[in-house]
Amino acid sequence: MEMSEIIHAGFESPTLSFIRDIDIEELIEQIVDNVDVYAEAMEAAAMLQSNSVCGMYRGAGWSVWFWRTSHAGSVH
Repeated sequence: MEMSEIIHAGFESPTLSFIRDIDIEELIEQIVDNVDVYAEAMEAAAMLQSNSVCGMYRGAGWSVWFWRTSHAGSVH
């Protein structure tokens, strides 16, 4: 999996909220910068670095979801 891959993602925390196309590296940076619980941030980052087509992670007061738009057979 390539960190510069563009995914469609949403992020919500008390300090930041967005839904947009973003590369995985930037999304992980946003998680690290806006999530207080290090273990949760690392679990979410691991999910993003997997080969999953889509996923969601809910932490304590925050959440992130993603969809790999480049995946073969995905709905556009």
